[in-house]
Amino acid sequence: MFVASVSRRTVRLAAVTEAQGRVTLKDQARFDAADFDSFETILQRYFSRRRTEGALFFVAVAGLPVGSTVSSALLPWAIDGDSIRAHFSFDVVRLVNEHLATARGLFDLPPDALFTINDQPAVPGNIGLMAVDEVLAEVLMVRRDNGYLSFLTNGGHTGLAPATQLEAELWQYLYAQRDVVEVGDVVSSAGLVRLVDFYLESHGHEVPEWLQNAPDPPSRIVETALAGKQQVAVDAVDLFVDCFAGEAANLALRGATTGGLYLAGRVTTELLPSLDQGRFLDNYLKRGAAEEKLRPIPIRVILDSAAPLRGVARMALEFEHPQ
Repeated sequence: MFVASVSRRTVRLAAVTEAQGRVTLKDQARFDAADFDSFETILQRYFSRRRTEGALFFVAVAGLPVGSTVSSALLPWAIDGDSIRAHFSFDVVRLVNEHLATARGLFDLPPDALFTINDQPAVPGNIGLMAVDEVLAEVLMVRRDNGYLSFLTNGGHTGLAPATQLEAELWQYLYAQRDVVEVGDVVSSAGLVRLVDFYLESHGHEVPEWLQNAPDPPSRIVETALAGKQQVAVDAVDLFVDCFAGEAANLALRGATTGGLYLAGRVTTELLPSLDQGRFLDNYLKRGAAEEKLRPIPIRVILDSAAPLRGVARMALEFEHPQ
């Protein structure tokens, strides 16, 4: 069987095997999506010397599949599972959301694929997954018997709840531009740019040259802030971390995630040095009487960019060998 993960930037492919309950990804390949005009073109290259007749092919995608297709602003092109199945003679092609796939693969991640922010012992209970990239995605894994029932929430579309005077000023700034201010308007890669704009306009400054010419503004903001080169970048990242921590606490409380909270996504991993400085955990815990509920919850960052691939591999194996 074969698996893939597809995002706006990257396509990963691998063959899957299982031994002693462990998922192994073989023949892994990574492609830059911008170099290809379709997903099928990448598949042609990868499968040119591999037999696909009768095989399973599970694909983790950025976006919500509708039946056997997915067309999302988070993807560089639409993907049609039925067309792929017919073209490559797969037995089954299944498209699944990348965050649900990541959740399913949590327990297959090696220890060095996780970075601990709140070092607490894990206990049986619900688990939360919060992924920050182009959008904010939240998954809740509800404990059920000896396993979990996972579902993608709409938490990123809930209203932003300011916790400080500065966050209230940010809310007012965004509300003047849009009638509804969602938490995902701030806790996302685009949100990071909005925070810089908020500080620039507050001080009457123009967009600086270092940001105007950046091919990837969110990454440039994080890089500049971590280097301490521009105060506006430092301030924006600090405020981003505060809002990120506040929403992580909200997810933990809404989902009663006593089993742990996992943070993922490109923005999250780029921000790791800032998340490790104590600011995130301090703001996460600053919830009054709710602190005693939040403190015991372990918080870990997923470092493995192939996590969706591992998860969708586990789903493929379970499909082939249902218990």
